[in-house]
Amino acid sequence: MFTGWQATTADQGLRDSNRAYVHSTSFRFVHYGAKNESGRTQWSVSPLIENTGNTGTRGMLMNSVISSAGDPDFDSLEKTAFAPALILPKSELTGAVSSMDGRGLDPLRGGGLIAMGIITYADIFGDLHLVQFCHRAQFGPIDWEGVPAGQPLRIRGIACETHNCEDNECGADWQARATAVASRRPEGSNMRREAAAQR
Repeated sequence: MFTGWQATTADQGLRDSNRAYVHSTSFRFVHYGAKNESGRTQWSVSPLIENTGNTGTRGMLMNSVISSAGDPDFDSLEKTAFAPALILPKSELTGAVSSMDGRGLDPLRGGGLIAMGIITYADIFGDLHLVQFCHRAQFGPIDWEGVPAGQPLRIRGIACETHNCEDNECGADWQARATAVASRRPEGSNMRREAAAQR
């Protein structure tokens, strides 16, 4: 019995140390020199989604939004379309993109800009995971016209009071919800995945 317990513990340790870990706690602000009709630099703002684990994600689906008003509406977010994605180990990608100039961003710097999202993915062991994130951008004065084009700014997010969770932290029904989202994967992606598995 003790040997069986040791084997189970070792297997869980192997899984924990080698799986993907996906989360989002910050924003990416970047511009490429484009100006709007008022002559101001137009910035792209996105949640930055990271995989800090040692392996990539599999079958990942994500849905995120950037908003400047109201409370997070996760019920609506969970019902809308999810996009296929992949994050390699120790790497990152951006979620939903919002475009605005500095005059629009300045009034939001005390937490008025919110990013939220839902992500499902499987790790290399085939275990399904559910992640929810919600954070508000908090930043000081920025020279919106002086930052070089193509030089991204990483802006920290202050966590919302709710909807920052992984797996069982997201509620007793997290597995059913993750499975429901995963089942909505576009057919073309499933076909590609199945073809790769048959090779």
